[in-house]
Amino acid sequence: MHSRKFPSIPGKSTHLALTAVIAAIVTGLTARAEEAGERVVTMPYNECLAIIAEAAYDLDEHPVTLAHTSDLMLVRIDAGKGSVMVSCWRPSNLMVLSKTIVPADVTATSETLQ
Repeated sequence: MHSRKFPSIPGKSTHLALTAVIAAIVTGLTARAEEAGERVVTMPYNECLAIIAEAAYDLDEHPVTLAHTSDLMLVRIDAGKGSVMVSCWRPSNLMVLSKTIVPADVTATSETLQ
């Protein structure tokens, strides 16, 4: 069990709920194709970044950074049945959660490019 202490943040219950949503998606508890979609939440940029960090810590997963500027953070957290992308957008104080489910009948292929 990890031991940690987080500073008190306004809206902490929303913060914890979103972290739990990310965890549920990544661990496959809600991984059905008809549930693939997006959720948008208004929140300060720094809180959004904290949710990414907490979800990664809770899941023991390293998010893949897809974009990182002074106003945008976009990461992907992979799971066996799909992935969740989390974006934090400073100008409009938005967090967007997008989940993608890989259908069970899809198999991965790889090709060598020359």
